[in-house]
Order: sequence, then C-alpha cells, then structure tokens
Amino acid sequence: MRYIIFTFLFLLIPLNFSYALCNSEELNLYERYKDQFKITPEFDYDKEMYTLYFYNPLPNSFYYYNYNFDNMNCFSQNEFEKKCSFFDVGEYYFYLLGNSDSCKDIIDEKYISLSLNKYYKDPLCDGLSDFVLCNPMYEKAISYDEFVNRVNLYKESKKNEEKEYIGDDVPPVSKDNSFLTFFSMILEFIKTNFLYILLAIISIIILSIIIINIVNSHRKKWRLEWKGENIKLFLLF
Repeated sequence: MRYIIFTFLFLLIPLNFSYALCNSEELNLYERYKDQFKITPEFDYDKEMYTLYFYNPLPNSFYYYNYNFDNMNCFSQNEFEKKCSFFDVGEYYFYLLGNSDSCKDIIDEKYISLSLNKYYKDPLCDGLSDFVLCNPMYEKAISYDEFVNRVNLYKESKKNEEKEYIGDDVPPVSKDNSFLTFFSMILEFIKTNFLYILLAIISIIILSIIIINIVNSHRKKWRLEWKGENIKLFLLF
C-alpha cells in the first residue's frame, strides 16, 4: 500500500520539470562536478531508521529535491551538506534541480535503497560489529544457515589471526641468538659512533706515547745519577 501511495504522490509532482531548458553551459558545469554529488546513509540504532547526508558541491547552481523533504527533519550542516533524518527502510529517488533563473528544471536523479539486515541483532553478532553480515545496512538476502556458517568462519579466522599476532608458535630465544643480538648491537654502536671512537683511540695512543717517552727519559736520568753516585763513592775509597 505504501508503494501505491508513493506512486500516486509521484504522479502529482508538477509536470513542468523537464530536462530540456537548462543551457549547455549549465549542463557542462554539472557534468564536471557530477561525481561529487553524493547521498550518504547513516543508520540510527535507537530508532532503526536512517539519516541521509546530501553533499552538494555547487549549492548556488543546483539543489536536491524530494517531496518527502517537507516532512523530514532537515537542516544544513554547512554550505555544502544537508542532513535529513527519519527515513524508513525503502527505495527513494532524489532529484537535482537547477537553482538559477535560466535553469529551474531536473538535471539528474539519484536513487538510493535503504534496507535493514534482519540478523544484525542476532546474539551471534555480539562483539562483531565490524563483520559485514552484522552490519544493519547489509542488503543481500541470505538464509539463516548461511549466516551462521559465515559468522562461525569469521570467528575462526579472527582466532587464527590473534594466534599469529601473539606468536604462540615462536620458539624461545637461545643463548646463541642472544649473543648474536648483543654482538649486532655492539656493531651498530660502533658504526654510529665510529668517528668518536677513532678519535678516542688516537688520543689514547698519543697520550700513551707521551707517557712512555717521559718515563723513559726519567729512567735514563735516574741511571746516570745512579752511576755518578757510584763513581763518587768509588773514588772516595
């Protein structure tokens, strides 16, 4: 009955809408932006109805029309987007009309089908809101047996993914592996600080040479002094 009423009301839409009166410049403008005109549905879980977002990149040139708009809770989100709430499940046509004195006719029409997945409240869907068959907007008709089988397969695949992530089958790290890891860390440290390590080694070598030379010179001095003292003692006796 609802669809009969819909058809009757559609026939009552003023027949002065046509595709002919807009000029080529306006039609070409629409064609350039055609793909940006979008209608996006959002499901209201509390009311089990839909909210539609109408995006219009050219609000000064075109606008959306549907006879239901007068009865809808609609308001503008911003200059380019309009939000309308409380759409029931069903099929809807929305028309794009010219918004200027030279173009007041239908440019294009958009069709959208709003469906409700009867399985989305099933207990099997608890915790599976990301699964397509548990989405209330899923529109394909499937049997309950197929639904159960696919949900179980999805749950099994998630368990396998979690096992792979946790790494239950990864063997414990051996001592050899620990040594290799420590050795690679040392090599990485040397590569990163090579210049500083080289300068430190050169400084240590130079300092060692200086110390050795100083010690050797003092040893020679001590030997000469010791020999001199011995000679003096010999002469005294």
